[in-house]
Amino acid sequence: MRNLGFTLLEMLIVVALTAIMLLLAAPSMNYSSTTTSLDAIAKSIDKDIALARSQAISSGRYVTMCLSDSSFTCTTSSPASHIVFTDINSDGIYDTSDKVVAKDILNSDRFTITASNSSFMFDTTGKPSIAGTISFCPNDTSITQGYLITLLLTGAHVLTTKTC
Repeated sequence: MRNLGFTLLEMLIVVALTAIMLLLAAPSMNYSSTTTSLDAIAKSIDKDIALARSQAISSGRYVTMCLSDSSFTCTTSSPASHIVFTDINSDGIYDTSDKVVAKDILNSDRFTITASNSSFMFDTTGKPSIAGTISFCPNDTSITQGYLITLLLTGAHVLTTKTC
């Protein structure tokens, strides 16, 4: 008589081996997920710095990019989002008269994001009012690579990796 199926013992061995492989792969999946998210957040903020600069040049108005809390108040640490807005009174602070150009929610519970300044304002020539940096580091101490955005007084900005 031909056996057309698997025995219970064979199935249990396959399930056990699969579980072991998943347990071994879980830490690397967490590492990959964290680094991919950190990379995406850093690139998104870098993109919004470029947007703020180009918007200032094209509109002929001051435009500000900042890390912000949930109420649109610019902050240097623990941001909930980042916003780009046309800064009507050129004060670097979001007011109700300012027009939001872009806003992105940050899911930053796994990261520490800090900025040297509470906002980065660009004039009509695309030059920032102040140079500065934004630093991104994972909260997981087993991951040592983070990112740094450096904004120069020329308006150029550079995204580089850094050791956290």
